[in-house]
Amino acid sequence: MHRVHRLLRLTGAFFLAAALVAGPLVGLGADSARAATTQQTTANLNLRAGASTSYRVVATLKKGTRVSVRSTKGSWSKVSSGKKSGWVSSKYLSKTPVAKKPAAKSSAKKPVAKVTRANLNLRSGASSKSKVLKVVKKGTKIRVSATKGTWSKTTTGGKTGWLSSKYLKNVPKAVAKPRPKPTPAKPKPVPTKPEPKPTPVKPAVTVNHATTANLNLRKTAPSGAALATIPTGDTVTKTGSTAQGGSWAQVKYGKLTGWVSTTYLKKAAVPKATKVPTSFGISGAGWGHGVGMSQYGAQAQAKEGRSTASILNHYYAPATMSYTTTYAASDIRVQILAASTSSLDAADGSLRIMDGSKVLATTSGKVSLAVKSGRVTAKIGSKTHTPAGKLTVQWQNTRFWSGSHATVVTVPKANDGAGTVDYRHGKMEVGVLGGKLNLINIVRLNDEYLYGLAEMPSSWAPAALQSQAVAGRTYAMRNMSSRKASCDCNVYDEVASQKFTAWNKENEGAKAYYGKRWKAAVDATNRRDTSGKPTSGAVLRYSGALIDAVYSSSTGGRTRSSASVWGSGHAYLQSRDDHWSLLASSGNPNRSWTNIVTQTQIAKAFGTSKVTAVKIARNSDLTIKTATASTSTGSVSTISGSKFRSSIATKSAWLTGVKAR
Repeated sequence: MHRVHRLLRLTGAFFLAAALVAGPLVGLGADSARAATTQQTTANLNLRAGASTSYRVVATLKKGTRVSVRSTKGSWSKVSSGKKSGWVSSKYLSKTPVAKKPAAKSSAKKPVAKVTRANLNLRSGASSKSKVLKVVKKGTKIRVSATKGTWSKTTTGGKTGWLSSKYLKNVPKAVAKPRPKPTPAKPKPVPTKPEPKPTPVKPAVTVNHATTANLNLRKTAPSGAALATIPTGDTVTKTGSTAQGGSWAQVKYGKLTGWVSTTYLKKAAVPKATKVPTSFGISGAGWGHGVGMSQYGAQAQAKEGRSTASILNHYYAPATMSYTTTYAASDIRVQILAASTSSLDAADGSLRIMDGSKVLATTSGKVSLAVKSGRVTAKIGSKTHTPAGKLTVQWQNTRFWSGSHATVVTVPKANDGAGTVDYRHGKMEVGVLGGKLNLINIVRLNDEYLYGLAEMPSSWAPAALQSQAVAGRTYAMRNMSSRKASCDCNVYDEVASQKFTAWNKENEGAKAYYGKRWKAAVDATNRRDTSGKPTSGAVLRYSGALIDAVYSSSTGGRTRSSASVWGSGHAYLQSRDDHWSLLASSGNPNRSWTNIVTQTQIAKAFGTSKVTAVKIARNSDLTIKTATASTSTGSVSTISGSKFRSSIATKSAWLTGVKAR
């Protein structure tokens, strides 16, 4: 859908997820022999008998397996691992071993004296979600007995718990005091003139301070309008003016001047000569726009035993799931190709081309299609046929043409040129649109279309697959009321709508093992009459209307509201907890990721130079709100999260940090 997967185009359609289990959908190329090289898999990868997803799986190579690459064929590599050899997708091979990031472990150590830099919550566990046991006041001396990630364990006031290490500092070492000298006998006072009091030295008008917490810069003290939020650790400059008995100070922050609470200020350390890094690592999580259902989140919930209705309710409430007879047995028009030329090829049976109801020719071979003088031409062998209007293509053993042979029609470069796609159901309509061939697959929405919907790996848990079927049906049905002028269709076969790979999806795996799993999920959300014809299907509705059932791959811990992404809000598209996307059980390859960018790219994003550090502030949905850069000259520049992301390409909006390299 034009919003559903716009971000997924960064690396292709979400069918990427299916590549990790059943292999990516790729075109075939020439076999290129070469000297054997040793590489390493970057994901769990299927080893196949040939260079295509249609070949059987020989074995599954675990992520990090070393393989010997013997030759390549298109986007496939022939490899050997131990006593096994076969073909794998080259996309998931790396010459450099992938370093695994060790999980944070609690480390017991000799107690260390620390002091709190701010009022801190003492929690029952090493997480901001753990229960607050008490509040430890700023300046409290504690002893740290263990650490776990960014948390420190301590006992204070009779309670043992965890504090954020970020707001602890070392206790200054005590300086030995000199022994007092004996007090001499007091001489009798001699009248003298009092010594003049020293003239107090006025402090400099400007003093640099650093914030110890995210701090509001206000127009006036203490409750004026907030001009900006200053991230923890950023430097401000005091002007010398104070208010509220000295508890508020006027400061300069970048180009802004305002008031802040002095409780959260400390004197900034004298800056040392800072090395300007050549690159930065941007860390984050999630992939996609993050509105509506999180697919990896749904998978983790399903593996916890949650039902389809429970998963959908979590992501789309107050919308509810119900069955509808609307469009129960209706056909949907799916654009599969727009090109100057194309071809159709029948396998295991025959196809026929028609001008309206008139049969022009029947063949079990290839049909070459082109546009001539604004009309469709179809060439079979040496004979060319030109229908008066649109060309209709039917094949055996379908609803449109009976026959004993289960014929499959192949179309090269479908799916936006991604590869060859096979079609088993419905019929084709070939017209001319914008001077190009316009190929439409006409299939029944409730089963034939959904059987070919390739938005989720068929190996996933049934409740997750059924949730995807309901969301996919709702989205498609919402587009049934009119045709798009740009394609003469209801939906595209790509992520501008939903990924549709037809028979490739339905027949996936050895003996269609995975295809049958997906079909079973679709059928579980359908109802049929005794003839097998669909009579109703499960959809999501709110106030009686079909919802805009958008979804994406995964998030960084929370979904986003439609208003925050596209400006238009819906009660059923609000920010929801999605910690499931970050669980190991989800199998999400984007639970965490790091992009490496150059100093030049970072400096250009902020419109400055010699950037030494970048800090980010986050929104309530955990996405980036602002990014602030510090330079070697001491200048500070802050830009919005959206501007930072448009300047520095990232997989998602859930950024967790930027580290100089």
